[in-house]
Amino acid sequence: MPEEPAAPPLVTAADISRLAGVTRATVSNWRKRHPDFPVPIGGTDTSPAYDVRAVTEWLAANDRLPEPNPIEGLRSALRLVPPGAVADVLPLVLAASRLHGAALDELLGLQGDAFDQRTAALVAERAPEVPAGSDLLQDGLGGAELRHAVVSCVRAGKTDELLAVLDHAQQEGTSTRGQYATPAPLAALIAVLATSELDGTAASGFDPACGTGGLLLALRDRGIRALAGQDLLPARTVRTAVRLALGTEGPSEQLTSRAGDSLRADAFPGLRADVVVCNPPYGDSDWGQEELSYDERWAYGVPTAKDSELAWLQHCLAHLRPGGRAVLLLPPAVAGRTSGRRIRAELVRRGALRAVVALPAGAAPPPHIGLHLWILERPTTELMTPDRVLFVDASRDGAGATVRLGGARGATAGGQPATHWRDVHDTVVQAWRDPEKQPGVARVVAAIDLLDDAVDLTPQRQVPVAAHTQSPEEVAQSSQLALESLHEAGAGLADLAHAGAWPSAQTEARSWRTATVGDLLRGGALTLVRGAVVVPRGTSEALEQDRRVLMTRDLGSDTGPSGTVATVGERVRLEAEVQEGDVILSEVFHEQIRVGVATSEDHGALLGPHLLLLRPDEQRLDPHFLAGFLAAPGNAQRAVSGTSIMRVDARRLQLPLIPLAEQRRYGEAFQALRQLSRTARQIASLGHEAAEQLTWGLTSGALLPPEGP
Repeated sequence: MPEEPAAPPLVTAADISRLAGVTRATVSNWRKRHPDFPVPIGGTDTSPAYDVRAVTEWLAANDRLPEPNPIEGLRSALRLVPPGAVADVLPLVLAASRLHGAALDELLGLQGDAFDQRTAALVAERAPEVPAGSDLLQDGLGGAELRHAVVSCVRAGKTDELLAVLDHAQQEGTSTRGQYATPAPLAALIAVLATSELDGTAASGFDPACGTGGLLLALRDRGIRALAGQDLLPARTVRTAVRLALGTEGPSEQLTSRAGDSLRADAFPGLRADVVVCNPPYGDSDWGQEELSYDERWAYGVPTAKDSELAWLQHCLAHLRPGGRAVLLLPPAVAGRTSGRRIRAELVRRGALRAVVALPAGAAPPPHIGLHLWILERPTTELMTPDRVLFVDASRDGAGATVRLGGARGATAGGQPATHWRDVHDTVVQAWRDPEKQPGVARVVAAIDLLDDAVDLTPQRQVPVAAHTQSPEEVAQSSQLALESLHEAGAGLADLAHAGAWPSAQTEARSWRTATVGDLLRGGALTLVRGAVVVPRGTSEALEQDRRVLMTRDLGSDTGPSGTVATVGERVRLEAEVQEGDVILSEVFHEQIRVGVATSEDHGALLGPHLLLLRPDEQRLDPHFLAGFLAAPGNAQRAVSGTSIMRVDARRLQLPLIPLAEQRRYGEAFQALRQLSRTARQIASLGHEAAEQLTWGLTSGALLPPEGP
């Protein structure tokens, strides 16, 4: 029975607008004005879908295609192939990167079978350096287009962007439970800890859960050239091999990556490396406990089914040479979980555990958990019994972590603390090298003191809060300053509270003719723009990663936009730019409608997820009047709906119809009320800080209770 032809790849009007570099309105005009524009073959009436090949041919025939952009061409080609086939084109990235400009031009000049045969030959030459992929890349499904796009990106000098786009495409449908990528700054810190004091003597490194090779690349940056990695997913091992090989001039037998389950099917059973680094999967109860119960790697005890992390830890130790060092990124539960007590005790008793470091929440995924770094060394002899373990708590405020939440500039997209990586890196490295100079952050604990019933290795429980470093007189002065700031803010609040009388509307409450936001939109008094939308991975426009993004948490704060393009994520398309005077509305309802007016601080930022932008005609609407009435409690009854997630239908919100001059009076009143609310919140914060500082002074002995009653 003949196979049915593969369905053609589809694109929406939004995809066509990006492909042609025009607005969606332009695409809509093309559809209406050009009878030969391709007809939809899928989608819905409101969101039709088109054959990408037919659209591309129409754009080319009508001279609508912009100047070729190799990265955009790559994204278009990726839509023609299944995500699992991306690994098959990675060897070509390596092969093309080894060619010079003229050779690449010659390759791109080949057509049809000649191009296919030449690229196949180049990939075959790289076969010893790269593991086999999925073999899903077929010419009939866009293989030739993707290979041509890859070579074009390399020729344009965009190899780094090329790899990033391929990586995002490769991640589609390949997530592994409990496994997360290691951020580059954290990978660099792990590499420093792994090689510190071993500089010049560490020649080989290994990562048994290498992912796409981030930790191995960090080891290479520290001068280690013999590198090996293993990962469960073949696509990741291909990516690792290519990333490592791109940093060399030619083939190297010292760079190896293999696919497979490291615990069940160790691809490097005889490897004894100088350094092992690992960010293993977390919470995997199906790691092979039953079939591996008698494995010789469990030198410190057989892990239970719930202690997969301790299985990975011992797997790493088994791959170390005597005296070699391992650094693992582990969840905090490993340090105190009851089921792992015996193994922890053996690690301490036999001198394998050197240090445990607590990182701030947000340092690595998952962002709500403060992960730990475990530093271990394989004893040179069985009689080697170091009598101490170093604990470092870099999770506290002042120890490298930024703990401001909500509207703080340092917060991440998820509302978690941002991480000042330079501070964290310096704090941890200094504590590792000289713990005595880091009171309140680092503490060396005698092994015998850890071997109790719990064997709790949590740094926060082992590192006491440092004694106050200020003199009693300095504590008294700073406490007095805190009280004076509180008094000044309180006086400001009193002035606002007595700024003037708010007169009564007399016998009856005032009423107005009203209009909905939908009415005002139709009349041109308002323009509505929706915030960021989720798009398929790898299809969002390239933006500066540090460009500011206004987030929901910023409404009502004085801190300005707290997000960035990088924190929002590559799968979110940002389309709207905020202007001063815009009214920003949260689509998600929680207790009240959240709305704010954009200030000069917000101007130029991009509008973030779950936000709407209402841009008023200044000759017809005052923005502060608009924001004040949109947040009215009565509007919540009219426009909010939902069950578990309550959403605001902005078009149903109502406003009074009053002259512009009167709108401005109301707008000034709403501004005064917002200032009153902000000052009250400031006083609450200052009062909390002052009370904390005075409590600290009293309990540390730096302050005495005040005299008199």
